[in-house]
Amino acid sequence: YDTSVAGYDLTHALAINTIYQVPLGKGKRFSTGSRVADYILGQWQLNNIFTASSGFPFYPTVTGDQANTGNGRTYEHANLVGNPHLDHPTPAQWFNIAAYATPAKYTYGNAPRNSLRTQAYWNIDTSLFRLFPVGDGRAFEFRAEAFNISNHPVLGTPVVNVTSAGTFGTINTTSSTARQLQLAIKFRF
Repeated sequence: YDTSVAGYDLTHALAINTIYQVPLGKGKRFSTGSRVADYILGQWQLNNIFTASSGFPFYPTVTGDQANTGNGRTYEHANLVGNPHLDHPTPAQWFNIAAYATPAKYTYGNAPRNSLRTQAYWNIDTSLFRLFPVGDGRAFEFRAEAFNISNHPVLGTPVVNVTSAGTFGTINTTSSTARQLQLAIKFRF
C-alpha cells in the first residue's frame, strides 16, 4: 500500500503573470497634448501574479508500533473500513473519519498512501507602480503591493493521526498567509 504519488505531488499547477503599462504620456502611444497632464496620468504600471494548484496528498496514520516491527515512530497506515470522501468537507471534518480505524495488533494498516488531498490552493498578488521622472535617466518609483489581495484563506493539512481523539480529520492551520500590503519609494539612477 505504499505505492502512490509523492507527498509533494501537485497534479495541476498554474501560474499567470500579467504586466500592463498605461500607454499614456511622453514617448508613449497616446498623449493628452499637455506636458503636465501626461506627467500626472502617464508612467503607471499594473502587475498581477495568479497561482493555483491542486492540493497536496496525505493519508491517515497510526502512532506507535502496531505491527511490532520495533520502529515506534508514526509511519503505519490506518485501516480503511469505509468511504473516506465527503461531499462537502469542512475544517471541522475534512474527510470521513469513520472510514478509518486502528489496525489490529501485529498487522499493518491497509489505507493507501497519499490517497487524500488538501484543499486546492489559489492566490493573487498585485502591484501598482508609478515612475516620476526627475531628469535624464533618473526617476522616483512609487510601489503599492498587495500579497493575497483577496485575503482568501487556503486550509492546511488535517490532523492525520487516527489516535488523536477529537482532532482527527480536523484542520487547524492555513497554508496561505493573510493579506499583506506594502508601500515603497525608491530612487532610480
